[in-house]
Amino acid sequence: MESASVVVWASLDRALHADGGCCLDGVEEGGMLSATSALCRSARIECGLDAIVFWLPPDWDGLGGDCLSLVGHLGDAAELLEGPNCGRLDVRALFDLGFICHGAELYPLEFKSRLIMAIHTLHTKQIIKASRESAWEFFSNPRNLSRITPPSMGFEIKTADLPARVYAGMMIAYRVRPVLNIPMTWLTEITLVEEGKRFIDEQRIGPYAVWHHEHDFHDLGDGRIEIEDRITYALPFAPLGDLAHGFLVRPQLQRIFAFRERAVRELFPG
Repeated sequence: MESASVVVWASLDRALHADGGCCLDGVEEGGMLSATSALCRSARIECGLDAIVFWLPPDWDGLGGDCLSLVGHLGDAAELLEGPNCGRLDVRALFDLGFICHGAELYPLEFKSRLIMAIHTLHTKQIIKASRESAWEFFSNPRNLSRITPPSMGFEIKTADLPARVYAGMMIAYRVRPVLNIPMTWLTEITLVEEGKRFIDEQRIGPYAVWHHEHDFHDLGDGRIEIEDRITYALPFAPLGDLAHGFLVRPQLQRIFAFRERAVRELFPG
């Protein structure tokens, strides 16, 4: 298990209109909204660990048509580079002001609630005696998930007419009892499928704040397949939710994957 700290970001509208007002004191209503929404939609952005460099389109009309007013509002967090339409944002100073870059988008943080949540990972590997085709046929069929899930989880698929193969964009609803036998709905989206090699599922509704599960299948030759699972997850209600990680959530996940390893070994003996 590994953990790190990242920032929780919120949607643009929610952050800027918390309590009916803008989240940065001293910024006119609509001013920073124009700047950040235009930046998200129109700018070309290059993101690095220390800085974000962006180029605004010539016809950009937020805060006066160039970076000058934006730089003025962000102070030491921003500077002009190559003329009035190119700027550089300092990531650390930007965070201090309440913004974060995620991918190629600039987001304000949640107003009044700039929480730090712990991000955890679970990484497992198992080698089975099987062909790539037979391994993929089993694990890419969502109907088989109940066969490798502990009965104590109360796992039940709720999606009607579930196909026998995962595909990108597929939504699967489950009923599970992951903690204290409390029933919960878990909605999963299959976000990526590389036929015969890997697929990724992500929680859309469920007990976690973040759940990203990568399933990889490596052909080792001689009729052996290595199954690799890498899960990135975070608990809700940070930082209070993280108090339950060490004594409740992590042991539960370890028991689930220990059961899974035994079940897979029985299904693919040898």
